Amino acid sequence: MPKTKLKKTLDLWSIRHLALRLSISADELISVSKITDKFYLPWQKPKGDGSFRDLTTVFPRLKTIQKAIHQLLKKIRLDDSAQGGVPGKTNRSNAAIHCGQTFIYKLDFKSYFPSIPHHRVFYLFRHELKCSEEVASVLSKLCTVNGCVPQGAHTSMDIANLVCRDLDPWLRNLAISFGLKYTRYVDDLTFSGKKIPARFVNKFKRIIRSKRWLSLNDKKEALKGRNQAQTVTGLNVKYEKPRITKSYKNSVKTEKHILSKYASNRLTNDELNKSWSSIKGKENYISHIEGA
Repeated sequence: MPKTKLKKTLDLWSIRHLALRLSISADELISVSKITDKFYLPWQKPKGDGSFRDLTTVFPRLKTIQKAIHQLLKKIRLDDSAQGGVPGKTNRSNAAIHCGQTFIYKLDFKSYFPSIPHHRVFYLFRHELKCSEEVASVLSKLCTVNGCVPQGAHTSMDIANLVCRDLDPWLRNLAISFGLKYTRYVDDLTFSGKKIPARFVNKFKRIIRSKRWLSLNDKKEALKGRNQAQTVTGLNVKYEKPRITKSYKNSVKTEKHILSKYASNRLTNDELNKSWSSIKGKENYISHIEGA
């Protein structure tokens, strides 16, 4: 199958043109864009540290529109350093770039999706993707809620990558100038190399501070040497190829043992089938990562 040619812009000059590209009526796009807050159900997912991640469920009418917008946005050209939410790239491809390096330096953006404001999304569509003002206004309304990008919408990962389209090559070139490698997996930033000079860290942080809508999560900043555990997007990168961490493998073995020994008397058949299916999925994931 021929590889899809990636574009630099959307170049949409009218709502009618947008409607044709999305195969959705112009009236529908405009009417939904005026009341997008009516199509979201907010909820929270527990995180490992005891806090909660804010997510949203999108109701079908808006979800259909966002899926169509996603088909347009995924064709926009991104820098090679963007690894998350990109067709053909995975957490494994991201980790593989940093395998066998002396030092791994990791950071992430603080509250990334909520930190992307509506006006930044409008600027993206209007000035970077070359849409008309009318189209940019409608698209930015369809892709945001309560003044920011929601976590859980079909378009949010695309927006999260596109607003960093200029930042990524800037950081990649900075990394190259210091002999380092750089990737971004959505909001996770990773640099690796023989050493991570303080001068590089200072320059990198100055660049991030210049993007006033972005801030780094200081609690997640980590520098790991060869004598320490080195993981990138959940995978061990100490070897030539990414590997599953021992802790993950052990957790799957423990889960399987407990299910085999105790669960049959405590779970319904439906719950038991779902639990075994979950374990099978995790085992397939391990085989995929280490067999690739």
